[in-house]
Amino acid sequence: MTEKTSEFPIRSGVPDRIPAAPAAETAVENVPVPVLVIASHPIPSHICGMADLTGEYVIAWITAATADEAAMIARVLVEERLAACCGVLPGVRSIYRWQNAVQEDVEAVLMCKTRQSEFDHLAARTRELHSYELPEIICTAITDGSVPYLQWIDESLSRAR
Repeated sequence: MTEKTSEFPIRSGVPDRIPAAPAAETAVENVPVPVLVIASHPIPSHICGMADLTGEYVIAWITAATADEAAMIARVLVEERLAACCGVLPGVRSIYRWQNAVQEDVEAVLMCKTRQSEFDHLAARTRELHSYELPEIICTAITDGSVPYLQWIDESLSRAR
């Protein structure tokens, strides 16, 4: 086995190879490391075709009891122009505390793209449609994004005049 070392070749500040694994029958030594470049400063949005729109666009996350319920809610939110798009992620295993006991269920998660200005309306409409006494409806900001995609969100949420 190759001697473990703390010094190994560096290329552009990124390790070229990882040191040998501790003694094990199946240890792999000197495995190439994929290069992941992490910028210490953000790349300006105009250079990468992205828009810096902190807080203007959001993702609303909503859990539902079933994928069918999630799809029904998604369809209403999109039809009523409260969300541009809702992805339904079925089969999410949720572990949570409810009424003083730890519960575990399989749920579906909705990932709805919208504007911050629509979130309160989206949340209220979701509560009207939802089967849960206390549905999870949370919001995260989209801090950067593809300009054409964000324009599409705007167009999708615009009401016909």
